[in-house]
Parts: sequence; C-alpha cells; structure tokens
Amino acid sequence: MAQFKIIIDKELCISCGSCTMTAPEIFELGADSKAQVKADAIIDPDLLAKAAKECVMKAISFSKVE
Repeated sequence: MAQFKIIIDKELCISCGSCTMTAPEIFELGADSKAQVKADAIIDPDLLAKAAKECVMKAISFSKVE
C-alpha cells in the first residue's frame, strides 16, 4: 500500500469540516478546531484526493512517498 505525506496548512484552514465530511477515515478536527490527519488513518488515495480538491481554502496538499 502506498504511503502519503499529507500537509495541512493551519493558517489556511477555516475549520469548515469539508475534509472530515468527505474523508472521515482520514481527517478529524483537532483541539484547535483545525483539520488534522487521524492517528489511525487508513489512506484511500482517491478519497484523499477528493478531500484535498473539495477543501474550500486549498489547505490540504499531499504527495506519494516513494
């Protein structure tokens, strides 16, 4: 299974929750109400890409780790 480096720009994140609604297996809102990757996340590449695309602030980026 491929591994991914996921970056969430906390300055851009507005805590709207679109990522948690799109990919609840991957994202959650942390104590700061900002998006974060769940500690036990199972990364589905298609779901990750969809969540990143649907982020209204474009705060989520990712790359495949070779």
